[in-house]
Amino acid sequence: MRAVLAPIAADVRRRQGLGIAAALAFGQWMIRSHPPWYLRELAYLATPEERAPWIVGALTAVLLASRSLARRLLCTREVRHLRHLPISAWMWRWVHGTQLLTLDLPLHAAALYGAWPLMAGARTRLDAIGWMIATIAALFAVRVLGCALIDRRAIVRLTIGTATIAAAIMLLVVANVWLAVAITSMPAAFAIERLGRPLPELRGRMGTPTVPLPHPIVARAWLQLSCTWHRDRVHLMLSIAIQTSAIELGALAAAHVTDAPDELHWVVLLASCCASAMALWTAVRSERALADDRWLLDPLIGARAIDLGGRMIAAAVLTLPLLVVTIAMLGRHPVPVLAFGCALAGVAWCSAVAVELVTRAEVRRTLRQPQMWALVLRIAIGIAAALAFGVPGLLVHAMLAAWVAARRWELADLTRRRFARLPGEIEAAVS
Repeated sequence: MRAVLAPIAADVRRRQGLGIAAALAFGQWMIRSHPPWYLRELAYLATPEERAPWIVGALTAVLLASRSLARRLLCTREVRHLRHLPISAWMWRWVHGTQLLTLDLPLHAAALYGAWPLMAGARTRLDAIGWMIATIAALFAVRVLGCALIDRRAIVRLTIGTATIAAAIMLLVVANVWLAVAITSMPAAFAIERLGRPLPELRGRMGTPTVPLPHPIVARAWLQLSCTWHRDRVHLMLSIAIQTSAIELGALAAAHVTDAPDELHWVVLLASCCASAMALWTAVRSERALADDRWLLDPLIGARAIDLGGRMIAAAVLTLPLLVVTIAMLGRHPVPVLAFGCALAGVAWCSAVAVELVTRAEVRRTLRQPQMWALVLRIAIGIAAALAFGVPGLLVHAMLAAWVAARRWELADLTRRRFARLPGEIEAAVS
């Protein structure tokens, strides 16, 4: 069973690792800002009608925030491939059930902490145990229900979710523990039975763009960005947040060193480099997200220039948070001209270096593998060039990267088309 769980765990760590780290950091901040004992005291002092919406709302927020992780554990293509192995349905129920219970351990711990005063009393101990059983059963059923309805229309999922929230609020308002246990045990039993059969696969619906795309290059860029939005949304949101934070922190630091022009210049330039580095990581990950559909995309691209231009436009769009936040802060920035120039240089650098790194990976047939060391090397070179020569150094690095990408482009295109694989096939190992 370890051989079955290892690929799933590796995929979750690769795709959701950054989101898990951000969630842990946010949870630590919540505990320090709002002490748990204070919240528990408020909950016990409130009436059932007052505390029920807050408890259900908090649980709903956590379930929605970790929804992609649950889908990654149960509904991915890799899990469906493993379902073809001769493994019994009860073994799959045990595996997926253990995964979901482990995923919700923080919520179980929070529920136990909230019910602990009832556990201390002899007369209310059974009530505390009953509320714990009802909480665990309800969370388990909601997780499985969300994965089982993943292929249904949005209006159907929204209706069922609204009804579930309303039912949970009514149970907490009635405050009958054994009624809650009886009601939650029925969907939990259905969830256990449903885990014995394959769950529907998560499919990205890209749809039709609302704005007409006038050129194939723009259509190619839109396809890459749509694929990134549907398959790597957590990382995309974190990239926008980190780019915004880097520029705002750079402007805040620059406002405190206005009396030192040299330090002011380096602070603004370093903030733009950090934001561009995050955008570069996102651009390379977007190419990996699109790698499974290359077998379908290549016959539709008539010229290599379309593919090259589309990739550069997509990388530039992923750097837009850097440029937009810089423009929004020009009115109160100590050096608006320098900040705007650094932002433009960061966009050009990210576009050129992303395409160069992807062409290198395609020539070596390693695009599906993490490009962490190559990313670190290029980011270090870019920051060193910027700190040594300023904005011109960053632009020179971008031009050299674009020149290298143009020289490698034909070989990368031929290599990708020659060794293309259909979805589900294993790419040949690099000799």
